[in-house]
Formats: sequence, C-alpha cells, structure tokens
Amino acid sequence: NTGEQKDMAEFFTDLITKFEEMGPELKKLVKTLFGGIITNNVVSLDCPHVSRTKEEFYTVRCQVSDMKNLYESLDEVTVKDMLEGDNMYTCSKCQKKVRAEKRACFRRLPKILCFNTMRYTFNMVTMMKEKVNSHFSFPLRLDMSPYMEFNLIQSDKVPTDECEDEEKEIP
Repeated sequence: NTGEQKDMAEFFTDLITKFEEMGPELKKLVKTLFGGIITNNVVSLDCPHVSRTKEEFYTVRCQVSDMKNLYESLDEVTVKDMLEGDNMYTCSKCQKKVRAEKRACFRRLPKILCFNTMRYTFNMVTMMKEKVNSHFSFPLRLDMSPYMEFNLIQSDKVPTDECEDEEKEIP
C-alpha cells in the first residue's frame, strides 16, 4: 500500500511474510537465510531444573540509547536477571519457589543476521518520541560466540531432553 508509511523493521517483517507466503521452497529458503533461534532460560539455583523456551527470530532488537556499540547492546539482550526474594521463580518441575537466573541466549544464528536498532526513546517530560543521535558503532567483523547458549549456560544445566541434532555453529 503506497499510502501507508512504515519503518524499516516493519517493511522487513512484511517482506519476509510475503516471501514465506509464496510457497514452501521460498519459506524454507527465507528461514535458512534469515531465521534464527533464541532461547529464554530460567536456571534454578536451588534445584537441578532448567526451564527453556525457544523462539524463532528474523531480526535482533538492539537498544541504541545509552549504548556505545553493538556489543553493549547485545550484552543487554543477553543480560542475566536474578529471580530471588519476592521475585523468586516457581519451578515447573518440583513446584517450589526457588532462586533462579533468567537469561536470553542465541541458540542458532541465521546465515544473514539482521539488527533492528531502536533509535527512538520516549521523553516523559514532553510526552513525545525523540530520535537518539548519539554515536553507535558496529564492528567490521562480528563475534557472536559470547552470546550463544552453549557459552552462556553451564553444560551441566542443559536439559537432557534437548534435540541432539542442533549444531553449535556460528555462521
């Protein structure tokens, strides 16, 4: 629709969706090129259980505000949150309140990794969106290994029911 304005992320999402609707071969190609898997992990500190949910992604949302570079933004995406005190986690296996660490990790990267840089913030004083114009740098060669699940989650905490056929590759 030429009368509709979209930002780059919305355009990219619409384009990927249109490609996927064009047939199973194209859908598979799009998933291979642009599709990755991120896992949301809750690792209990008081019992041996790990809760893991997988989520497919086509773009990685990266904050720009108060960040110097892409690595700082990726650190924020995969930051470890502690669940303790009033915010303790109820383990789905043993049904007890436990202390836990919650963290998102990249499980599988696509061949083409796309970033959606969040270049706007909301000003609570003016009640308007403002563009972030601070310098934000990107490396010439990106090392994603520090953000991968197999480097962020201890191997003794990986559930045994996980698929063995998924490789630990970094394209």
